[in-house]
Amino acid sequence: MINSEDKEGTNTMVSSSNGSAAQRWKVVYLDKADKEPTSGLNKEFGFHINRPFYLVSRLPMKRVAECVGASNVALKRYTKGRVAQQFFFDGVSKTIRSQQWKNYAVELRGKDIRMTSGINSRWMQMFRYQAKMMVNERGQVWDISNNVDAENRNIIAHNKHGKINQLWDLVYADEYPAEPTKGQLNKEFGFYVQRDFYVVSQMKSNRYLEVIDGRNVVIKTQNGNKG
Repeated sequence: MINSEDKEGTNTMVSSSNGSAAQRWKVVYLDKADKEPTSGLNKEFGFHINRPFYLVSRLPMKRVAECVGASNVALKRYTKGRVAQQFFFDGVSKTIRSQQWKNYAVELRGKDIRMTSGINSRWMQMFRYQAKMMVNERGQVWDISNNVDAENRNIIAHNKHGKINQLWDLVYADEYPAEPTKGQLNKEFGFYVQRDFYVVSQMKSNRYLEVIDGRNVVIKTQNGNKG
């Protein structure tokens, strides 16, 4: 018998017969067992199998989760082609793996989200993508510590509250939008790439910002300088 909860790692025990689902078992011979799929969407967990993806924070800078070495997971600015920022869902172990360190899985260890080579498919290594959150079976979710949108900020586990520092966009690597190039508008920052511009005050005199002595920034009457 399984102790009422249908969760990973739940103990089995001996009990009086009651015919419940917790006491019923099916014998599956190895030559008849269904093979685990190697592609397609796993609806239970919310990931496409073996398809590299990014986890993009909903905080203003839109940083992504990155494996720092083969240890912790931290917030980083997106860098094109950086494989340490890509993860994939392994359909057999049901774990989230690093695309760079494929034999390492994401694990909840204490309050930290870390990488481990000891893959055991226990609850601390199994996350579902639900309502824009990375959730494990005990209700802990990926959380940006203290809501600080900063480079190298550690990603931790926290009780689910659904605020923006727990929300992630799952974007597959083959669908990640290309970075704008010269002359194109960067919608995130509001500037055209590599296109010279002035910054003009909206006060009455419409003075321009100018850098003085390579250090101070002041307002000056327009004089054609590029400083």
